[in-house]
Amino acid sequence: MTVRFMTTTSRCALAIATLALVGCFGPKKADPQPADPKLPTQGTEQPNPTEPDKTTESTPAPAPGPLVTPKGQQGWSDAKKGALEVAKLADQSPKAMKEAFSQSELSFAIPVGNRLNLPSGQGKAVGVVRIQDGDQWTVQYMAIAEGMQGKAMRREGDKRFELVPGKNWDSGKSPKSPTSDYPASDLEFVEKWPLAFTKWMHQPLLDGRSFWERTVKAWSSGVGGTKFTFEERPTKLGERTVTHYRLLAETEAKGEKRTIEAVIDGNRMVPVAVRCDWVDAGGQETRIAWQAFWAFGIQYEPGSLATLVNGIEDVQATQNGKR
Repeated sequence: MTVRFMTTTSRCALAIATLALVGCFGPKKADPQPADPKLPTQGTEQPNPTEPDKTTESTPAPAPGPLVTPKGQQGWSDAKKGALEVAKLADQSPKAMKEAFSQSELSFAIPVGNRLNLPSGQGKAVGVVRIQDGDQWTVQYMAIAEGMQGKAMRREGDKRFELVPGKNWDSGKSPKSPTSDYPASDLEFVEKWPLAFTKWMHQPLLDGRSFWERTVKAWSSGVGGTKFTFEERPTKLGERTVTHYRLLAETEAKGEKRTIEAVIDGNRMVPVAVRCDWVDAGGQETRIAWQAFWAFGIQYEPGSLATLVNGIEDVQATQNGKR
């Protein structure tokens, strides 16, 4: 289906497969060969009342082979900006946003007998981020390492709330209190990155700690044997060109081989894609792909951020015809 959502300052279009969600949001078993999204030909752009503002659209399943494009191929070349500069801007961006919305799709293919302690299966899951401003937001994400469980956190003024499984929001904590699962060790950070990025990328909102800056510092320092590359690629959008930045990390350790790419939109400084090819010590390959689209100028109804949503259609329903 094609979903169209209009606001007073922008509109976006996203073509996605209908998701059968578990609870408020969760994984769905897919066909034997899941659709692993590749970087779209369209990227983010500044909102324009007469043009779609979209970053991603669903694509056909790619031909068999690695998800991650090797260094220097398909238009990627050494970036002119510094990786740390881009990373810091990507950390700052969500905290400075107002009236923003993001919907992401996580595709996964996890083999039977994998050594990552993950339940096997193939499918897709959806995540949603709604930001009124830096003090009012809700983040819904999939916890990969916890068997693709749906999780949620939100902030309302001077309190940050977390969804209690099977219940409701907890009683709240200070927004500055650190989340419990963000590791102090850079080695642990690098090792757990592919299974935790769906939450950790929101750390700047969750408790103010950096994620992209820490990623660049750890990868570029060779933590865990990582080989790091920073590239850029221009994407033509009508008469405008948007630059995408790619963080590429390749690691071989303990008999495992991992290749990870994270793509950041250089216009809005937001993440739009993450892909991971992971071959464990037993030769089993896990494939994880995440892609997101962003929309801006969303006028949220008072109190609506405390309600979990399945996607953009639910957000539309709270707008009272403001489309």
